[in-house]
Amino acid sequence: MADIFQRIADDLDTVSLDQVRHNLGGYINFNVANMGVLPKHVIDRVNYHKLQIKTPNQNYRLRDEFIVRIKQKINTLCPDPTGKSLHVTYGTTLALNIICLMIKAQNKRQNFVTLLGEHDGLFAPFNEFTNLQVVENIERLQEKLRTSKVDGICVSDIRYKNGVRNDLRLIAELRDKYAPNAIILADLAQSFSIMDLPFEYFDIGIASAHKWMAGAGGHGFIWINSEIEKELLSLKGTLTKFNELGFVGGHDFKGLIETYQAITLRLKSGKGYKSGLIEQINKFNSTSKLQIETNSACFNVISMSNVERAYEIYSKIIEKKLDVKFINDSNPIFRITIPYFASDLDISNGFDILSENLCHL
Repeated sequence: MADIFQRIADDLDTVSLDQVRHNLGGYINFNVANMGVLPKHVIDRVNYHKLQIKTPNQNYRLRDEFIVRIKQKINTLCPDPTGKSLHVTYGTTLALNIICLMIKAQNKRQNFVTLLGEHDGLFAPFNEFTNLQVVENIERLQEKLRTSKVDGICVSDIRYKNGVRNDLRLIAELRDKYAPNAIILADLAQSFSIMDLPFEYFDIGIASAHKWMAGAGGHGFIWINSEIEKELLSLKGTLTKFNELGFVGGHDFKGLIETYQAITLRLKSGKGYKSGLIEQINKFNSTSKLQIETNSACFNVISMSNVERAYEIYSKIIEKKLDVKFINDSNPIFRITIPYFASDLDISNGFDILSENLCHL
């Protein structure tokens, strides 16, 4: 069994960034969150290894082997100086629901707060099990902490709509001053694997494998403060519990080796990954009718606020095999995120294709 695992791991470790970049420029998908997968020829390699697994028992044993390796690679990619407990999960929303049920097991309705405009995947589970209130900004959050009893704060590191980074340090300082017993639950989806994570300023952090890292959909990672973990484990009547492997349940071996492959490649791309690629974008802006904004912390956007029928344009872009994420709100924008494995040539070609198609719609 160990031989099978080692052969698969050794083979995945030999895949280079150049192999991943092969012919990528012709069909570049800028939005990693929508893409959710590595290029097809890399996934074919993953599928080949899946065929070697013949029995459910092999699936479960290899699952455990790969989870241990994945956690080692995550700790290399995102070192945590605070020593939080790292768990692998088959769905961060499911994990949040479990955490909410554990909170509910305390037999008291708790008061949670979130900021306006956060992703509902972060706070939706808390609608059911807590008194959840939405505040407009950090100033209102400070007022809420000062004047009301708050048990938890749900906030993202990077806002998914505009790439703006929330000031988690300030939020943690406000929590420590006004509500020291409140927990901070942070959505790390947009910063995971491309930026240093603010481990010092949250108690529970969640991240998805399929966004910037282009791992398997449904896989994720949870970091939990050890004191909170002990408290959750001590509750009676909960539906599940943590173990050394995390929220596992099931095997999903293909997804695990896909995520393992993504982490391996992400580490090969180096920690200096340029999420904004400002120089290339500025060059593109000087020659294109489109103007991409480069002032966000995480990804770039094309504002569509002055364009009629923005969503209709987005639909036509999708038909042309291009993909930038459309954010449908009062200020419509196309969101552009760039895979870590894309070369400068891939990105330049992708911008040219995007400009040509948008300018001729």
